[in-house]
Amino acid sequence: MGGISRAGFRALVGAWLLSSVMELAVAFLSEDFLPAPLREFSAGLPDDLRDPRAIALLGHALAILLGSIIALIGLLRLWGPARAFFGVSLLGSIIFNALGGPNVATGPETALNELSAALGGALLVLAYFTPAARYFESDQEDPPPLA
Repeated sequence: MGGISRAGFRALVGAWLLSSVMELAVAFLSEDFLPAPLREFSAGLPDDLRDPRAIALLGHALAILLGSIIALIGLLRLWGPARAFFGVSLLGSIIFNALGGPNVATGPETALNELSAALGGALLVLAYFTPAARYFESDQEDPPPLA
């Protein structure tokens, strides 16, 4: 078995993008379906841009977004540095979630987040630890077999 093809890897990148975009869409669309106490809690979360913590989190989120866009384009083009951009973006997302404080998420939003995380992990493993990693190092059409 020779591993994943370039087209298969790109399809996995597309699936990761789709799950991430769907998660954001569901987050915005499902907010009205939350029980009243959770809607009130969510509406009461601080979003004042005069708060230094909010500005720092916004800057962090924009850096993650920029890194993710560069990583996405790079992974689709099999550009070597895209692997590092992707890994750093995932790590930045983990840090952002840890520092962001409490939030409210619906079941479908959480499920899509978990799917996105699993696909992101699979992409990292494929991009670094399988014969497909050679796609990022050369112009080979397919990686050599595992032997």
